[in-house]
Amino acid sequence: AVVVTEDDIANLMKSKGAVLAAMKVLVENLGLTFADLTRLYVAGGFGAHLNIEKAILIGLLPDIPRDRIQFIGNSSLAGARLTML
Repeated sequence: AVVVTEDDIANLMKSKGAVLAAMKVLVENLGLTFADLTRLYVAGGFGAHLNIEKAILIGLLPDIPRDRIQFIGNSSLAGARLTML
């Protein structure tokens, strides 16, 4: 059986709020809004299993057109390769 506790829900709420808040700070520091984004990249194993609609519904990702959200896999490995070249 899978058990979801009150603490689990509280941790999810804090975590997703922190992710969206961090994105908002980054975007606003550039003088933009989420609507200005032409592409939002979601990386790593986390992104590979993310349901876009549900992530937007709970406030993990900004509510932007879904075709602007792109999963890019292991971006840290790709970045390391580029650095080595």
